[in-house]
Amino acid sequence: MAAASTTFTIVLPPGWVRIAVNDQTERNIRLLIADAVASAPPDQAAELRSFLRRTIANAVARAREQRATDVILSRQQAGSIAVPASIIVARQPNKTAGDQGARQQLIALAMRKDSDVVELDGYVAVRRQKYGAATDDSPAHRSVSYAAYLPPDDEWIVFTASVVWSDDPAIEPALETVQLLIDTMMSTVRFQSPEVTA
Repeated sequence: MAAASTTFTIVLPPGWVRIAVNDQTERNIRLLIADAVASAPPDQAAELRSFLRRTIANAVARAREQRATDVILSRQQAGSIAVPASIIVARQPNKTAGDQGARQQLIALAMRKDSDVVELDGYVAVRRQKYGAATDDSPAHRSVSYAAYLPPDDEWIVFTASVVWSDDPAIEPALETVQLLIDTMMSTVRFQSPEVTA
């Protein structure tokens, strides 16, 4: 039997959902969309269904490419505008020599441009913010990642949030608010060790 891993909880705002990336993902997406559409006004149901299918499918596809365990995103729109953000959660093996190597890796990560040392539920982590220019395949975006080493598992857990970005003065304040919301969500992350969850 495989060893149990540290799990986590995160407090999500209304309208946000956490989807596990596993063999039940597609079934859970269908149920999630059906539930959201059932509570929507009839004249908005078709548009909402299309919006959710597109945004959730894209987010899950990115998560699978990164071998992620979870994807967190909003299933709602702010008025007529989709909330342009998602969080992908991935686990990565520690390729250094145990705790000491991981501490050195944390120091190296913290020394990168636009990086800060933060705390996730008592674990030292590194927060990094990057801007990605628009390409043929994706719009301009700002990414915010939180990387923490979990000694009980000898693994890293990385939360990567992506917010579609614009320098339009009319839109940028709203996007800044979305990023602040994500940072607030990250402050609620709590880890449970295998001993507690067993």
